[in-house]
Amino acid sequence: MNGRLIKMNKVYTIILNYKTWQDTVECIESVLKSDYANYQIIIVDNASSNDSLENIAQWLDGESSHKLSSSEKLEQYILPISQKPIKYKHINEDEINLITVDSEKIILIQANDNKGFSAGNNIGIKFAQRQNDFEYIWFLNNDTVVKPDTLLKLIECKKVNNNQVGIIGSDLLFYHNPEIRQALGGKFCKYSAGFYELGKYTKATSETVQKIDYAIGASMFVSKDFIEKVGLMNENYFLYYEEIDWSVRGRKKNFMTIACPSSIVYHKEGGTTHIKNKKNLAIEYYKYKNLLEFYKTFYKYLIPIAYLRLCIKMIKKTTLGDLDEAKLIFNVILGMKNEI
Repeated sequence: MNGRLIKMNKVYTIILNYKTWQDTVECIESVLKSDYANYQIIIVDNASSNDSLENIAQWLDGESSHKLSSSEKLEQYILPISQKPIKYKHINEDEINLITVDSEKIILIQANDNKGFSAGNNIGIKFAQRQNDFEYIWFLNNDTVVKPDTLLKLIECKKVNNNQVGIIGSDLLFYHNPEIRQALGGKFCKYSAGFYELGKYTKATSETVQKIDYAIGASMFVSKDFIEKVGLMNENYFLYYEEIDWSVRGRKKNFMTIACPSSIVYHKEGGTTHIKNKKNLAIEYYKYKNLLEFYKTFYKYLIPIAYLRLCIKMIKKTTLGDLDEAKLIFNVILGMKNEI
């Protein structure tokens, strides 16, 4: 199957930015080289404090002095940079129900506040719904680089598989070590509160499409039908667990989640949360807090398992001398707000 044999249904690619606009423009450059032509890019800035959206606009205008510092192994997917200026529309969150776009390839939306991953992406979804001219939405982390056929492969996976496929995840490879897989998707065991990333740290190989419990949020592809029947992302989490929440809600509507190994995305991992290699306890807080939120939402009768998981984690951190994180987990167990 190739691009000429697929009906060119429109895709909105939603990219969420928070402070790391340098990553975002690199991601944009790779998306602009897509083999699939019928798409528009929505950039939602989650109230960055560093003029991110203005810097992205300067890049699109061809007036930025920023130099891309891409991985040598991946520069073929980024360079040469696209001819500038690139036509775009710049709006505020309050205008998403008022503005209609036409030929602009990119829409820049400034969020009023940073309300988290789900809320930022939901702004993009609401804008797309207002336009009502699309069939699919592709959620892509800004700290990624994609191949020209990455989007096309997602569409092929959707076309080949049945209509009950709700979410499709890509094969995520490490940006700085592109032969090694970050994850193909995730599995979850509700009886142990265990989350397992499939294929992590293995050599990327060609595999068949497979059913998974959740897609990794760095690349998620959904249909308009899925959004209409399942609803928007759950904004209660702020960060983490949005993907599996959406998948579980989808299963209740008879949608399944699959991984598409032929759709390759190179992920820096950590760039979106603006933490890079340093552990940020403010970020870790949401991992622990939202485990309880997830169980309270879907598995109330198993909530002791989630608490037991946190207790074991707290003891382990204490044993390792990581007392700050152990205290953080203890506060989460007691229902206290993060004070880190």
